[in-house]
Amino acid sequence: MNDRMTAPWAEYALARFPEDPRDQLRAWDAADTYLLRHLAESGTPLSGSVVVVGDRWGALATALSAHRPTQITDSFLAQEATRANLARNGVEATAVRLLTTQDTPPDR
Repeated sequence: MNDRMTAPWAEYALARFPEDPRDQLRAWDAADTYLLRHLAESGTPLSGSVVVVGDRWGALATALSAHRPTQITDSFLAQEATRANLARNGVEATAVRLLTTQDTPPDR
């Protein structure tokens, strides 16, 4: 099973949470890679508030961690997956701000 997602600027080791070695499903999908490729090719500035919504396994938050994104989710497992994938890639947990849908979103 390939657990490495290739983004335009790096490759990331990702896993679903909780991790199960028998699981053959990836922690990202074509929409994740398409969005990351679009951001890179379009030159979209990521200097403002970067907010990630619907990132079930933390693939987008991990790939965008250099831009200090905020992830908004109603899933405890999504937050745990994001934490685990950040650690798996040597990224500090504080690089991504984790919010629930009950928290106030960041300012623009």
